[in-house]
Amino acid sequence: MIPRDTAVANNRPLQNLIAALNAHGCQPRETGTRRWMALCPAHDDHNPSLSIYVDEWGSLTVRCFAGCATMRVVQELGLRMSDVFPPEARREAFRRRRENGEPHTAHPSRVYPTSEEAIRAVEQSAWGGEHATNTYVYEDSQRQPTIMVLRRDLPGGHKDIRPISRTPEGWVRRMPQPPWPIYRLPDVESANLHELVIVTEGEKAAEAAIRCGIPATTSAGGAKAAEKTSWAPLRDRDVVILPDHDLAGYEYAETVAALCIEADAHSVRIVRLADHIPGFPEGGDIADLLAHETWYGLRVNGTDDPRALGEIIKKWASQTNPWTPPEAEGIPEWRPFPVDALPEPIARFTRQVSSSIGADPALVVFPILAALGRSI
Repeated sequence: MIPRDTAVANNRPLQNLIAALNAHGCQPRETGTRRWMALCPAHDDHNPSLSIYVDEWGSLTVRCFAGCATMRVVQELGLRMSDVFPPEARREAFRRRRENGEPHTAHPSRVYPTSEEAIRAVEQSAWGGEHATNTYVYEDSQRQPTIMVLRRDLPGGHKDIRPISRTPEGWVRRMPQPPWPIYRLPDVESANLHELVIVTEGEKAAEAAIRCGIPATTSAGGAKAAEKTSWAPLRDRDVVILPDHDLAGYEYAETVAALCIEADAHSVRIVRLADHIPGFPEGGDIADLLAHETWYGLRVNGTDDPRALGEIIKKWASQTNPWTPPEAEGIPEWRPFPVDALPEPIARFTRQVSSSIGADPALVVFPILAALGRSI
């Protein structure tokens, strides 16, 4: 149901969008004042990453936190941009803002002097004043914060992610231009070069790996945005990727593995937790493993020291073959078709035809052999 307040009552663009999302099985849910989250139709989305916000003037902001373009989202729903962002609605919103002395820019474009003010603005507009469950800070090499990712856990295991970033003018409610730093960049750079570095899908999982006594990192922006991050700090490192136990997680792992190889990592291994833990839940990650009462049967002698789990993961990594790009795997050597092995009339005909049309002899002889075989 769409709430009936002044911003959304009879809001045709919003009704168009919600109806299309429902029709495509995207499960839109109200998560706050004039705020909805839904599965994004433009990528393989398992955790809702599409945000819909209606400002006080009734204008929509549609954003996929995995990085999908708004136009593509709208097109995947079978809508036109004018169905969701009609020109007359934008003009009316601008007129009302002007009459009320409001800036003509959307809320995410405002600049806040401090990160605290930007966080309060996000919490007020996105979550009705409710606080973020966690705030994850991305820093540069000088430990200066550049990105903050605000996470609010929602009922049903869902989450809402809101980024803010630092600009020369102040803090804004959006991601900066790529490339982005990896999570815990200064800690990765200062770690022993011979020590494993864990890469997870998401900051919560990275923090769990760190509790296990292993340097860990991840990338911002969700599973589909790994290429927007600079993986150069992993050069000469032994990298172990612990993906979420689902298709998106495994695709993320393959993407990150290729990016780490491109960044000249010393070695890259992908360790799938489900390969070592029977019955590991769909979508589970190292944070779920660490939170489980018995670590899914891995806890021995009653120990509750997460570093014991870290040693188990290191053992799994040592038993896993290094990842290699698909194109680097053995490609069969090309060999010419053995025309000389054919009976002379067929061999002579094959040579003449392949020479006259400039084709490989195999393309000529295969239809001949098929016809002969059928005749026999």
